[in-house]
Amino acid sequence: MNPGIIARDSVDISGILDAPEVIINGTIFTSKWCHICKIYRPPRCRHCYSCDVCVEDLDHHCFFLKKCIGKRNHRFFYTLLFSLTVYFLLMFSFCTIFLVKYPNAIFLSKITTFILATILLLASVPLFFFFAFHTYLIAAGMTTYEQVKVKITVVI
Repeated sequence: MNPGIIARDSVDISGILDAPEVIINGTIFTSKWCHICKIYRPPRCRHCYSCDVCVEDLDHHCFFLKKCIGKRNHRFFYTLLFSLTVYFLLMFSFCTIFLVKYPNAIFLSKITTFILATILLLASVPLFFFFAFHTYLIAAGMTTYEQVKVKITVVI
């Protein structure tokens, strides 16, 4: 799925045209020039150096999916996080129920189930916090890049 890639321009117009200004909620934003894509980027658009493209509302580049998470695919990424969190917690619950309900099961199956439950629990905890973080970002109307940028400017 296209994350919101802005098409490149083959002609360098940086010296010809002035930077376009966009008014959003009464605030004037000056578009920034991307030297790599040779375009004026709209507000909240960033250049992804992993994919080498400009993406609208770039949240981050996901190295697990090998894709940018942007304006057009963020809801699918969020659904993936939710689905994985629910799946891991359900599988952990099923493993726990098996261990409690069948205490006289074969030793090897109990050990295997215990190891699987431990791995699922260890994987689901950070995944849950990542899902909660993205829930917060959606509620705040921010991207991961903007959240990190705000934290950096507050510290400095």
